[in-house]
Amino acid sequence: MAKAVNESASVATPDSTVLNSGLAISALDVCATSYKGACIDIFSTCPSGYVKNYSQCGFIELCCYPQHSTDGPGTRLLNEVDVPIMDSNRCKYYLGNVIYGSNICAGYNQGGRDACQGDSGGPLVCKKDSVYKITGVVSWGYGCAKRHAPGVYTRVSSFIDWINTNKARHP
Repeated sequence: MAKAVNESASVATPDSTVLNSGLAISALDVCATSYKGACIDIFSTCPSGYVKNYSQCGFIELCCYPQHSTDGPGTRLLNEVDVPIMDSNRCKYYLGNVIYGSNICAGYNQGGRDACQGDSGGPLVCKKDSVYKITGVVSWGYGCAKRHAPGVYTRVSSFIDWINTNKARHP
C-alpha cells in the first residue's frame, strides 16, 4: 500500500527525454511503496540488486493500476501482471527506431496485458531466488495492451553509475 510522503530531493538524467529514458530519482523521507511484502529501495540493492541478464527471468512482473483503454477510467486498486521480455530486434520491428539500449520491451505479440496511462514510474521486477529485483521502470507505449505494441521500460542497469553518483550527492 502506498502512502503520501515528502520528497527531499529529485534529479533527472541530463539527457532525459520521454523516449530515451525519462528517468529521475527522488529521495523520499521514508520508503513509500511496498511490493510483494518488501520495500522497494534500489539504493540498498545496487549494484547487485539489478538484473543484466533478462533471459534468467522468463516472465517479468509489472505493478500497475489497470486501465482497459487509453481514454477510459483507471482504478485506485493496485494490480500486477506477468509479461514476457521481448527481444529488442522484434521490438524495433514493431515500434521503429525509437528503442534504445537503455530500454526494455515487454509484452505479448498479441497484446492483452500491459501497463497503461498512470503507470509511468512503476516497477518492472524480476523474481530471482525468491527475491524481487527492480529491472525496469514503466516509461511509455502506444496505447494499452495492443497487438504488436509492447510496453517500453527504462532499463535500470543502464543507469547504475548515474544512480550511485546522484545517491552520493543527495544522501
